[in-house]
Amino acid sequence: DGPLVEGEAPPEDVEPPADQLELARRDHVRRGAADAERAARAMTSLDRHLVRRDDGLVLLLTPPFDRSVPDPGYIQAYPPGIRENGGQYTHAATWSVIALAMLGDGDKAAEIFSILNPINHALTPAAVQRYKVEPYVVAADVYSEPPHVGRGGWTWYTGSAAWMYRAGLEWMLGCRLRGATLHLDPCIPRNWPGFQVSLQYLGTRYEIAVENPSSVSRRIVDLQLDGQTLPAAQGWNAAVYSAPGQPQAKRGRRGWPGGCGGGAGGVRRSWEGAV
Repeated sequence: DGPLVEGEAPPEDVEPPADQLELARRDHVRRGAADAERAARAMTSLDRHLVRRDDGLVLLLTPPFDRSVPDPGYIQAYPPGIRENGGQYTHAATWSVIALAMLGDGDKAAEIFSILNPINHALTPAAVQRYKVEPYVVAADVYSEPPHVGRGGWTWYTGSAAWMYRAGLEWMLGCRLRGATLHLDPCIPRNWPGFQVSLQYLGTRYEIAVENPSSVSRRIVDLQLDGQTLPAAQGWNAAVYSAPGQPQAKRGRRGWPGGCGGGAGGVRRSWEGAV
């Protein structure tokens, strides 16, 4: 709990341990297993130790394993900074975006998402030469140690791509379909004026518009459905039950997780079901 976060020094004859619990920490936040204080500490620790902004990387652990005793297993078979051994392992890095959105930090969630976005690794000729792989698909990993810092690894990796898609659509834009219920719970950067989403579900297409006149990250204060204003409440979800030829729209109220910000102004969410 304490030593890995605070950086307690190991014995001199043992290789400095990687902060291998960072993956567990971000996952505990993502699964809601951590209380608010511990969740905030976990993500602060992740930001301090694993986010390398100058290199555009979000690491799995640090430092990499090299001569650890006891041997941690197959992970040390990779060279330091490659794949799971201290590189950016994108599958897990996307969980950081989800965890930050769950904590209501839309600014930081968007920043990490931008770091993971492959197009941002190829914005200049020099960046293209460093990244060396396709910038239009998600790479499973990005190398973190010289002489290959910033070089992309295994591309067209569907697991990482799927998690990045979910992090953006379900947790930043907040459109989470659970069974036949659509939960609307965006967590966006405060400087976003809003956004729009077109969502196809069974035989119905839904047009979702979110407005943010108060420049906050999270919290619904007003909701409209098919042009009708629903009563304001502390938190809402839109429940959508749709089958071909029988579209319906219903609303429901649910509580907000503790620790979400927003203030009294909140975010105006305009939700329309286009049949």
